[in-house]
Amino acid sequence: MHGRVNRMKKEKITKPFTLVAAIYTLYFILRVMDLFILRTDQTWVGEAIIHKLLGIVIMSIIACRLGFKPEEIGFSKGKSILNVFNGLAFGFGVYGIAYAAEIIMAKAAGSFDSLRFYVSAYAIDKNSGNRTGFLFFILCIIGNVINVLMEEGNFRGLFPRILGEKYAFTSFKGLGHSNGGLVYTAFLQQYLTEHANLELEKLITIGSPYNLNKKEISDRVPMLDDFVANQEKLPKKLQHLSILGIFFRDGDGIVHRSSVEAGSLIYKGKIASHREVVITGKAAHHSSLPQNEQVIDLIKEFLF
Repeated sequence: MHGRVNRMKKEKITKPFTLVAAIYTLYFILRVMDLFILRTDQTWVGEAIIHKLLGIVIMSIIACRLGFKPEEIGFSKGKSILNVFNGLAFGFGVYGIAYAAEIIMAKAAGSFDSLRFYVSAYAIDKNSGNRTGFLFFILCIIGNVINVLMEEGNFRGLFPRILGEKYAFTSFKGLGHSNGGLVYTAFLQQYLTEHANLELEKLITIGSPYNLNKKEISDRVPMLDDFVANQEKLPKKLQHLSILGIFFRDGDGIVHRSSVEAGSLIYKGKIASHREVVITGKAAHHSSLPQNEQVIDLIKEFLF
């Protein structure tokens, strides 16, 4: 039975992009029908909700037909209800703080009148009124939960899972210019460690200011200290090439040489290989380095 399900998945998803486009088009048609024909936003419900409910049903049927488990499209067993309540609690907490601050400021300005709670029911062409009944508050919450289930379940769950059948990858190569190198370093230390099946093979950083605008390596910024403290989290198989430019005196006109060289404090000895290359000349300015012919040749040689 397991083998049969796998074969069915491969047969069904021969053209994942076309399938996703077809599902999206169907959702769009349902939304148009809901807004312009069914007009549930003008009923006591006060919201165009039919297409969202149908979207959840269609999502469930397609996921089942393709053999996807709920966890594969973002629905964790045993945690869904808890996550809903956590989301509601967070929302109420944020709104409570915001309204409290607004009331305090209004009272201080002498413009506070009263605090009223109501649900605004919006139709496509007008505001159909403010409703204060308890039932409408419950409907508002349920409607938002349904909306989240439909949109997040499809756009961040089902669609990426379908596309992943053909376009997924487990290894990649990176290129970061200037602060891009800092972003990659933080990504490697803080996020990539959470994805054991994903590997960054090679990384090129160009003019990356690991010590920001400091001229002396002895004058280290907290960010550099954090990078050094977390260097054990770097992938051991990573190959790193750091490129720095010398345009004027001791740097590329924006980043000091020592700041780029501080990358060795983070990477050297902790990964498979770490190498630094110095580019000099008129085309070695910080903003010109990515277009520098020598840099382009290094990128081709190292990454490809």
